[in-house]
Amino acid sequence: MIWGIIGSWVRAEIGEQVLWRQVMPTRSYLSQSEKVITIGLGRVDRIDHLTIQWPDGQRQVVDDLAVDKLHVILQEEKR
Repeated sequence: MIWGIIGSWVRAEIGEQVLWRQVMPTRSYLSQSEKVITIGLGRVDRIDHLTIQWPDGQRQVVDDLAVDKLHVILQEEKR
């Protein structure tokens, strides 16, 4: 699970498989969802590459993430 900033896109690469999720805690009128992104991976034990596109357009790559954990990824400072 990954805690995200609203509007961020997350791209998880697991071998040949690519999964996309967006942090969007609203779905319809008077409803709300968690800001945590949960990606079901089955028996996989690692995410090879996780690419986050933050709402301001900045991209950040995190490699070799373990599964079955909560990862809090902070946006890197712009250079």
